Amino acid sequence: MASLPTMREAAQASIKEFYTGNRVLTAIAEGVWTREDYARLLFNLFHQVHTGTLSFGVAAAHCRPQWVQLREYLLAHAAEEMRHYEWARQDLRSIGVETEPAETLPSPEVLAFVSLNHFAAGFLAPARLASSAVLEGLARRSDSRERLKHVERIGLSAGNFSFILEHSVADATHENEVWSVLETVTLSEAEWRWMAHFTTVAGRLYKKMYDSTVPFGRLASDLGEMKAASGF
Repeated sequence: MASLPTMREAAQASIKEFYTGNRVLTAIAEGVWTREDYARLLFNLFHQVHTGTLSFGVAAAHCRPQWVQLREYLLAHAAEEMRHYEWARQDLRSIGVETEPAETLPSPEVLAFVSLNHFAAGFLAPARLASSAVLEGLARRSDSRERLKHVERIGLSAGNFSFILEHSVADATHENEVWSVLETVTLSEAEWRWMAHFTTVAGRLYKKMYDSTVPFGRLASDLGEMKAASGF
């Protein structure tokens, strides 16, 4: 029977899947990650926040009357997250990218993730926190500072990673807050199944935002896929 624990299991599975075969993390580990790859990731992260946080407000507007705590959390979280895109802009400037990210168009991967959140917000308001359950969990489990040691070869340091590092600090308590708020919401079994489904899909789409920034052919595993596809 689907319930809140079902969604928790989906979130844990999504977090594990994010770290499995992640092209950015693999490229860093293999020493083939570039500044251009990082810039593409920063543009994705900028647009994710610049447009994505608006769906918290949409979800708040669709809350049922009894979901007072959820509504207040959604609005407060929107206000807290709203300007975090400035970190991505700052990081782009720090690595020499002068293009204003707000004047660029979001990638298909970002649009897919943002669109899911907007759909969830109107379809079932608590489901807007499905992606939050995954992202806040990722932030708590990230070892970003350790990985920074592997990118020094391309001249990057902690000062170039304000978006990722600041989130690892700012989100330290957010994961528990998300689950505490969801515990106040009463849903049917069918609705909890939707909650778990949104959580799974959100995790996969968010991972694609990362994977898409490392061109195919860069990783050692890509060579194997190309050989298999060619029949050699």
